[in-house]
Amino acid sequence: MDVRTERLNELFFVYHKNLKNQSKSKYSRAVNYLKRRGFNLQDFLKVGGGVGYLQNKEWLNLPLYSFDGNLIGFLNRKVSYKKEFLYTPFNKPPSKSEAFVGLRELVIKDNSIYLVEGDFDWLAFRKAGILNSLPLCGLTISNQQAQWLKQKKIKKIFICFDNDLAGKNGAKNLKEYLTKQGFITKVIEIKAAAKDWNDLFLLNNSNWSAVLTNQLLF
Repeated sequence: MDVRTERLNELFFVYHKNLKNQSKSKYSRAVNYLKRRGFNLQDFLKVGGGVGYLQNKEWLNLPLYSFDGNLIGFLNRKVSYKKEFLYTPFNKPPSKSEAFVGLRELVIKDNSIYLVEGDFDWLAFRKAGILNSLPLCGLTISNQQAQWLKQKKIKKIFICFDNDLAGKNGAKNLKEYLTKQGFITKVIEIKAAAKDWNDLFLLNNSNWSAVLTNQLLF
């Protein structure tokens, strides 16, 4: 293990421990932020989530793993009403073109996968038991990521982006690209007045599995 990987693994355990052993005095804002988005502490911890300080602010983070299973960095989400993301480490930011957030938690089912925009959309899918899902943390996929999906025998890809113009245009463009790559591709739009899948989850927390299953029917 090289020095960089060793240091990243040390950071992972620090961030994870920070959240696992959080106290009301230090990381209460992060825990309350998760609750406001419909998630409990275990939802975030079991996917390797953690919390730490960056730029004197609290940031929740998720590990970013390369295709060969190595930790290469973190996706950080600012604990704030305004969405703000950073990739760390700053001195050598990880290339997400050859990695995925949620890679270690992926359970491939029926040679199919659901691609969502954001990390909290992904957590919402997991809350409903949809474990063959990954967050792109954006609207595009790299050639390397597409090739990795092929290597994993993925044949069907369901694109589940946000319910706004950017999400709809992004889904259309991604469908065109993935179809050219040989995948069977379907765009699934949110059939409700919610801006994204996490918001839809918040509106239907009590019967979320049934609601999401119905949304994904086509």
